[in-house]
Amino acid sequence: METYESERKPIALRNTQAARNLAKSVGDVPVRPEMEEDSPAGAKARLEAAQFLSGFGEEFASIGVQLGARYDGSPIVVADGAPPSDGPAEYVPTSVPGGRAPHFWIDVRRCAGGSAFDHFGTGFTLLRLREAADSGAGLASAAKRLGVPLKVVDLCDPEVRDFYGRDFALIRPDQYVAWRGNRCSENPHKVISQVIGI
Repeated sequence: METYESERKPIALRNTQAARNLAKSVGDVPVRPEMEEDSPAGAKARLEAAQFLSGFGEEFASIGVQLGARYDGSPIVVADGAPPSDGPAEYVPTSVPGGRAPHFWIDVRRCAGGSAFDHFGTGFTLLRLREAADSGAGLASAAKRLGVPLKVVDLCDPEVRDFYGRDFALIRPDQYVAWRGNRCSENPHKVISQVIGI
């Protein structure tokens, strides 16, 4: 809870500024009284408003605002790599800790239960993305000793592993990447302690 404001306040400020930028010209939309009339004058007023709004283009695109929020610099995220640039109209999925866990389909049919998110636990989730000598047991054991709920999910898919860039990814309960690495046996207690803030 102590990190809530340090993580969320910058996002609130970022989103508020994006909303301001998106709304700047909305007051300039030509809304003439005859717009609701079923008449040539009404049709002309609607066309005029539509032409004005069509010039906004990407101004109303906001996928970056919706999905691109990041907690870079958070004390409960283990930094690893440079985050993507931040923009209101663009979302770049990445496994760099501090951002939303990238989505991918496990089931090529894309049926219910086929999304990786469907397999995340209600606590932390450790994704094992490649068969390796390090099974992740050290991290699971450290979590258990500290009373941290942790679900281990095997997703040994070369494409997903290449996308994540590491053999393991630790996903927070809010579906943000807390840590990633190729070995869970190096300081597992330190990793779990940091991501829970102790």
